[in-house]
Amino acid sequence: MLGPSGLTLPEGARVGSLETHPIEIPVGFDHATLSWNVFQPEETALSVKFRVRGQQFGWSSWLGPEIKNQKNPGFETTWVWDIDQVSSRFPCSHFQVNLEISTPGEEIHAPVVKGIYFTARNSRVFELACLNEVPEKTPLIESVPHYCQHDVDPTHGDRLCSPTSLAMILKGYGVEVDPKEIANLCFDPRSNQYGVWPQAIHVAFQKRALAWVEFIGNWKRAVHYLRRGIPLVCSIAFRKDELENPPYPPTEGHLLVLLGIDGKGNVVTHDPNLPAEKGAFLKWSHKDFSKAWFGHGGVAYVIPGIAD
Repeated sequence: MLGPSGLTLPEGARVGSLETHPIEIPVGFDHATLSWNVFQPEETALSVKFRVRGQQFGWSSWLGPEIKNQKNPGFETTWVWDIDQVSSRFPCSHFQVNLEISTPGEEIHAPVVKGIYFTARNSRVFELACLNEVPEKTPLIESVPHYCQHDVDPTHGDRLCSPTSLAMILKGYGVEVDPKEIANLCFDPRSNQYGVWPQAIHVAFQKRALAWVEFIGNWKRAVHYLRRGIPLVCSIAFRKDELENPPYPPTEGHLLVLLGIDGKGNVVTHDPNLPAEKGAFLKWSHKDFSKAWFGHGGVAYVIPGIAD
């Protein structure tokens, strides 16, 4: 039932489901993921899955964070689900979403769905020019504090870049947060990880922050957000000798907060992997950051503000 607050169950119902019609992406894609804004009271259940249709394999299985890593059945691998995104060897043309919500009883309000966000990219038309593009200057978003992930939990600190970055942005919007609580909420026992993209977005919305995952393919799109005062949590990676002047050793995956671009085109970040004296307002050359971010997918958490 679509009501004034969003999509939820009709009065008296305990279980409901929705499956969209196939939705076409005319330009095609070979990577995709899903995120959502759903208020989910305790003891209720929520399942959000999607599938994609490829030119060589038809429909994939239903996929989502609750699904273990898998590949398509058959002799030749055509698509792979890896924790929080699907990738395909061949172009895909459509996607479809399946949503299920339930509540154990009338006394507990069912989840309320505010929005579901699909994002995709086509690596075959990747804009190589963006790796050398000098981004335009933006105002620096100074309201975001710096947190160090190793201070949040000394035992698991090396795994907490995603929730620590999320906590920084929530605090910047005036939400009173405990980074350790955010980390606990972001933990996904199925993958034993704290950095599952849709889970971070789900946690942000429980704190009333609008948010989604987006594949950002160039600096024009990133600057669009930064100029509106919207910081981005960027997923980066880089190999040995790939960057000219990296601030730390190579990483297979790390998340940090993008705050702005200075007048020389340097990228200004809060890096949770480093203490404040090194990681707060850390500057990267635009070439290094472009390679580490756009060159490895351009994934970002976009968190534009607090919901009404």
